Amino acid sequence: MWTEDDEKGILYPHEDALVIKAKVAGTELQRILVDTGSSVDILFKSALNDMGISDLKLERTNTSLKGFGGGRLTPMGVIELPITVGTKPFERTMMLDFVVVEERNPYQMILGRPFMRISQCVMSTHYLALKYRINGVVGVVKGDQRMARSCYATAAKETLQVTSLDSRGDSKNGRQELVEKLNEVVVSRNDPSRVVKVGSELGEAIKGELVKCLRSHADIFAWSHEDMPGIDRGVACHKLAIKKGARPVRQKRRCFNQEMYEAINTEVEKLLKAGFIREARYPEWISNVVLVKKANGKWRMCVDFTDLNKACPKDSFPLPKIDQLVDSTAG
Repeated sequence: MWTEDDEKGILYPHEDALVIKAKVAGTELQRILVDTGSSVDILFKSALNDMGISDLKLERTNTSLKGFGGGRLTPMGVIELPITVGTKPFERTMMLDFVVVEERNPYQMILGRPFMRISQCVMSTHYLALKYRINGVVGVVKGDQRMARSCYATAAKETLQVTSLDSRGDSKNGRQELVEKLNEVVVSRNDPSRVVKVGSELGEAIKGELVKCLRSHADIFAWSHEDMPGIDRGVACHKLAIKKGARPVRQKRRCFNQEMYEAINTEVEKLLKAGFIREARYPEWISNVVLVKKANGKWRMCVDFTDLNKACPKDSFPLPKIDQLVDSTAG
């Protein structure tokens, strides 16, 4: 049974994975992911090396795994090892068959449904813990939320690096090249400046149907701030989860040149007119705007939410650092 005491030490709200530590063949592993979506218990080759176990101990297998990068992966083999979870006097030791794979991963091991069945444990992603019965009492394995976030950040960083390398390989300016050239199509008969782009290699029949569809639904496009009236608060409302005890920060006013001031005033007037923003007479938080030069020479106005981000629980799905500057414009 889960109680409020099980919430102690956990930062809420969260969407973190359950990462635990356990002793495997006498070696303590601290980055073990518990994943009920995995049909096998997986041990990564790097962890096998850390335990000092030779590849010769592996038994060959003809099965293959699916899910690593969307493709199929051939395991190196299978090995049976003892694993001990929990702490004394409620430790539980069992023998598990691990599928060994040579794959780069921030985790050392993935415990799947076989582990859940053999240990007869109950998992809670809310409380980030496992519970199991042993000798008539309940044993608990608490997850390491900090380690879970560290592993996720490592995986996200590696993904971004691979994407960046792929982009640099495709284009000198760091952007991927277009698969095909695009042609502009006017979708508004009243305003020829309202255009969208479609692929130039589309067949005439398909292109005709697509253009017809776009023109018949031209009213769904937002060409200016006034075309985006927003959502009534009775339908949806967003609230920032500020940490308890966080002190509001009023950033010192930044100075800009005349060109930047004019761009800021223009953008603020647009947002005020559209009802996107309103004047706050007694603000607890004050964040400066930040201007970023776009490729067409115009300015994009963003907001520096660095201090506000620090006062909020860490995002379980971190984005690149540039996303700390929240864009206030469309496009």
